[in-house]
Amino acid sequence: MPAPTPTSVYQIKVTLNDSKPPIWRRVLVEDTTTLSKLHTILQTVMGWMNSHRHQFIIDDEYYGAGRLAACSFIQVTRANNSNSRLP
Repeated sequence: MPAPTPTSVYQIKVTLNDSKPPIWRRVLVEDTTTLSKLHTILQTVMGWMNSHRHQFIIDDEYYGAGRLAACSFIQVTRANNSNSRLP
């Protein structure tokens, strides 16, 4: 199945909680970006090596890894999040 064609680009600001001075990044992502791909993007832009906890909250539903370190991004509240697109 071919990848969907993007129609929009979202600008997302990512800020670490409780950091002083604030640590943040601004990234642009296509509307076809999956949560799995967004996870990879965040790892790259923040300089992480899959060892920092983070989660996504969409419409009061939480998505994220349940453990630190080498965990895969699979423990979510909705099945098959790799196909979930940004709203």
